[in-house]
Amino acid sequence: MYLTKRLIHIFLLLSVPVLSVASGPITAFRVEGNQRIETDTVLESIHIKKGQAPSEVDVDRALKSLFATGHFSDVVVEQIGSILVIRVVENPSINRIVFEGNKALSDKILNTEMRIKPRALLDKSKVQLEVQRVLAFYRQKGHFNAQVTPKIIQRPQNRVDIIFEIDEGVAAKVRKINFVGNKNLATIL
Repeated sequence: MYLTKRLIHIFLLLSVPVLSVASGPITAFRVEGNQRIETDTVLESIHIKKGQAPSEVDVDRALKSLFATGHFSDVVVEQIGSILVIRVVENPSINRIVFEGNKALSDKILNTEMRIKPRALLDKSKVQLEVQRVLAFYRQKGHFNAQVTPKIIQRPQNRVDIIFEIDEGVAAKVRKINFVGNKNLATIL
């Protein structure tokens, strides 16, 4: 019985998350990994000030705030001594958008349908929305079995090209319309 209680106690202690912050107030900040985003912009987003001893809730709020900006694909916040270190990985910027395999719809038409544009930051969820938008546009034009596959090509200086590979399929066409059971309309035609 004693051993069982002791094991449960140890298990509960091990299941408590370890804080990624040390105790004590912050005297300085260090931002690492930012290339295009200014250090001041990162610090304004975290809402932790010098002299504050951040709690786990403060760090969690800072992480969520940084991710909400849409500028970063990864963020780590940790306190080392009295320094709060913020490591970020910036989302790449879109260099260009290319369409391959499209014959029924020109690049110009497809570009007008796109909501993502060159020089914007890459958001993979928005790329998937663009795939759905292009598919819907093809369906409006009668290409019901069109397929669109996005490819992201890494370029220097944290940039990417987005290539939409398009298989248009065969356009649906109406060959014949039959009216059955309507004698009045059939005599008019």
